[in-house]
Amino acid sequence: MSGNHKKRFDRIAKDCREARVPFPEKFVKRFERVAKKLNADWGRPAAGEYLNELIFPSRPGRRGFPPAVAAEIVALKNLHEERYKNVFQVVWHQLDQLCCNKSSGGGKTVADLKATPSTIEASIDQTLEKVARTPVGERKYSAVVAQLLPETVRNTLARAKMARKQSGATVTFPAPESEREELLVDAESLLEEEHFNSGTAILEQIATLFPDEYPFAYLRLMEIYQLIGRPEDFDWVNQRLSEQFDCSRLEWTAERQQFRARLDKLAESFLVGMHRQ
Repeated sequence: MSGNHKKRFDRIAKDCREARVPFPEKFVKRFERVAKKLNADWGRPAAGEYLNELIFPSRPGRRGFPPAVAAEIVALKNLHEERYKNVFQVVWHQLDQLCCNKSSGGGKTVADLKATPSTIEASIDQTLEKVARTPVGERKYSAVVAQLLPETVRNTLARAKMARKQSGATVTFPAPESEREELLVDAESLLEEEHFNSGTAILEQIATLFPDEYPFAYLRLMEIYQLIGRPEDFDWVNQRLSEQFDCSRLEWTAERQQFRARLDKLAESFLVGMHRQ
């Protein structure tokens, strides 16, 4: 990895160098955008949360990343926890104190906690806060976009969802027919559990590995990024989609219903094309 690349991931590179830990070359090369997001939050509680999501297995024996990349992510998680454990202790101490004050009638609020300098950065994941404020009916993903999934993947996800509702137990998925289908099942399963960071990371992996084969990953990514309010990520995916499939760009709007209508229309055009082939 060149010095220029390490400058782009300066926070991670600095700690790797000081701790004499190998720089995660495979991770930053194959998943550059994911690594950029991690580097931006490195040293803060948000980075710890992001790393936890990235290594969260959607099912036994599967991490959603190639083994060599997954090993580097785990090593980064260990490095981050070791070097910034005091940061996390401060944050959790503040959260514990908040709970104690509330139970004892102290009157402190979450706003008071966030205003405290010792918290360093907001310790509560902003993405989950946004989703929590979104009405449940508006959180549901587009059924039209879902039709772009292979039928085998849709059937697997439907069986898993039914099994979870009936028993709440961990579901064992059948062996996938291809690497692409395995990644799709992983991504959708993680998104169902609102693990947005790891779910979108796998979708971006699909878009990288199969850039001109499959529009589903692009449309789902734009749907997620619109839902959680990430216009820059939305624009990146939007540009990639228009380049790979020679289609018009989808205009960003924060208004959920209007966006869903446009997204469904675009998905329908891809469905028509699939049926004609």
